[in-house]
Amino acid sequence: MFHGSTSIVIIAVVVAARFGLARGLKAVRRPRRRAPATPPAGPGARGPIGLVVHQARYDLRTLTRNAQARTATIVLPLLLLVLFLGMWGSDRVGPGGAAASTYYVPGLVALSVIASSFVNLVISVVTQRETGVLKRRRATPVPAWVLIGGRALTAMSVSLSMATALVAIGWAGFGVSPPVAAIPAVAVSAVAGSLCFCVLA
Repeated sequence: MFHGSTSIVIIAVVVAARFGLARGLKAVRRPRRRAPATPPAGPGARGPIGLVVHQARYDLRTLTRNAQARTATIVLPLLLLVLFLGMWGSDRVGPGGAAASTYYVPGLVALSVIASSFVNLVISVVTQRETGVLKRRRATPVPAWVLIGGRALTAMSVSLSMATALVAIGWAGFGVSPPVAAIPAVAVSAVAGSLCFCVLA
């Protein structure tokens, strides 16, 4: 009995020593990660413009992942442009007999600016308020004006992109070419309209 218990104790000591040595080797091979010397930059480390741009990037990513917002803001103006110009674009309207496509393209550009700036901004802010998203964001260090500014910047970017896309499709697919001298005025009008509808929202 004495010899049996001694052998059991020796085996237990050997096994324990072996596992302890293995753990020690693993600890030597894989040292613990040290904490970074400088903490990551928080919201306060960015300036006001950086905060608004960061929030606008997040809102734009949210917009691209929302099927309803994509349909109302991006798909619907493009679909109406193709349908209207495809069916009635060659008709003649007005006293001068101008092509109907020259009326449809500016009207749909105005529709896309309104839908992207005013409608999208109102719907998104109200939806976030009703679902409690704005209340949870208010618990973060981000100021309220950054949330609104980021959303407005996203709406303006989308509206200007959609206006450019509609004009490009009308020019490439249906021969609607605005005068070169009028392009700066059109760009300024789109920017001013988008800004005004964002303020109204």
